[in-house]
Amino acid sequence: MGEIVNLGRIRKKKKSAEKEKQASENRAKFGRTRAEREMTEKEATNARKLHEGHERISSNNKNLIFRIASHDELTEVARLRLLLKNEDALPNAADIDILAAALAGEQDDLVHWLAISDGEAAAAMSVRLVRKAPKPGAPNARWGYLTNVYTAPKWRNTGVGSQLLGKLKEWARHERLEFLIVWPSDRARTFYERAEFKSPADVMILDLE
Repeated sequence: MGEIVNLGRIRKKKKSAEKEKQASENRAKFGRTRAEREMTEKEATNARKLHEGHERISSNNKNLIFRIASHDELTEVARLRLLLKNEDALPNAADIDILAAALAGEQDDLVHWLAISDGEAAAAMSVRLVRKAPKPGAPNARWGYLTNVYTAPKWRNTGVGSQLLGKLKEWARHERLEFLIVWPSDRARTFYERAEFKSPADVMILDLE
């Protein structure tokens, strides 16, 4: 007995194939599908939010914003930088302005992250972007030197520093940095270890000072 042919199934498969062919032609003619466009727009929005740091977190009943410092916020970066060097003396306006101007001249490869509460910086961290020598497959490889890490006294032991470092790490991955490196004080070593920083055994340093 010959094989029974299901004409309805054949017509359905043919119609499905024709619809897929038309959809493929439309994609080629008009570009991405709506779903693809929406996904790309969502990714772009997420990347923009990551860069701008539009994330508000409640800590100790105070709202905190974590973001990359704007040009106008370099005075806050400078103020915390001076406190990092000498916490016993309040920085004067002249010293803040001088340091802020110096920081402004290095914005191309020096990125500052801030935790901000009510317009005042609660913590700061900076990353010096370092370009590696071009190599096959990675002509623009970079890594980051983490420095200028400071949390204001009233914000210590509240988790603000860890939250800020977490945002910075997320940004570094988005920027495709190969790694972050830091020279911690003995007191700060456990802070970085909790953030998964490790001490490699294959690094050699020549101290030139």
